[in-house]
Amino acid sequence: MTQNYATEKLSLSPISLDNNRILGPIEIHQKSKFSPLTIVKKTQSQRSLHGTPKQKSILSYIRPSQESQETPPSLTGRPCIACSRVARDQVMAISALTNKKLASYSSSFSSKVTHLIVSVDGRNRIKDHTIKSVSAIAAGIWVLSYGWVRECLARNCLVPEEPYEVLDISGAPGPKLARLNRRTNPLLKDFKVHVLPPFQSATKSDLENILRMLGAKVVDSLEDLLDKENYICLVIGDRRPTEECPVDMFDGVVEVFRVITVDVDWLSRSVGQYTLHGLRPFTLCSEDNIDDLEYPPELLSNNVQISFLPSTSSVPSL
Repeated sequence: MTQNYATEKLSLSPISLDNNRILGPIEIHQKSKFSPLTIVKKTQSQRSLHGTPKQKSILSYIRPSQESQETPPSLTGRPCIACSRVARDQVMAISALTNKKLASYSSSFSSKVTHLIVSVDGRNRIKDHTIKSVSAIAAGIWVLSYGWVRECLARNCLVPEEPYEVLDISGAPGPKLARLNRRTNPLLKDFKVHVLPPFQSATKSDLENILRMLGAKVVDSLEDLLDKENYICLVIGDRRPTEECPVDMFDGVVEVFRVITVDVDWLSRSVGQYTLHGLRPFTLCSEDNIDDLEYPPELLSNNVQISFLPSTSSVPSL
């Protein structure tokens, strides 16, 4: 069943001489030359996984029979909060939450993070696809608006998260779909992927972590894609040509390895909505011969989204 959506990335501790206490977010910031919201050597716009202007966003749900009612990973102790592109006063409110011992704080995304607080627009849609937000959705953790922090402070306790769960940029409930389905139905379980740097909006490691969390088999070299192993093979690249990756290199990849290279935006949009997008609008190679490659027809269609791909029973489990 398909539905359409419109388109559109600290702890304030009292002064103390106790050197053994845990530092809060603001103290971490004060002791570091970088802010918790600062991305090293990259501007804020560079860390966004930008959308492709020609691409429309229409949500295609995973079939009801495939949808899981699995609850998110259980919290062992206090939740660990990270944030992405939130205002400084909101960061200070998160600090107050940590001071009350209701949560801990992480200035970076890692496997210990259980809640990500993001900036949203007036319709509760996340404003940017950032590395943190895409990673959080891929991990299936709570991706929430600041309202959850505010309500926890007002009640002096942790409140249920679901009323504050955000929508994707497109308006699709991607974070919720990922949270409920990632463990039982990983989005990229049928894919074998090579990440081809450089990228202006992410690092190779960032993208490989996202791919692995979604069940993809990540390989180190293009040669590893010669043996398809019944996987759908892809290369993730960046549409901005560089000396390392000139435009004609992507055509060479098709000719030699029989594999399509897609822009990183395909990954961020597919993850954001937890729905596969068709490859064609994101291909970095010539489209002349891609219909002759061994890809599922649904994946090569011009449809902006694909509700599901038939599972291949011979695909090795990851």
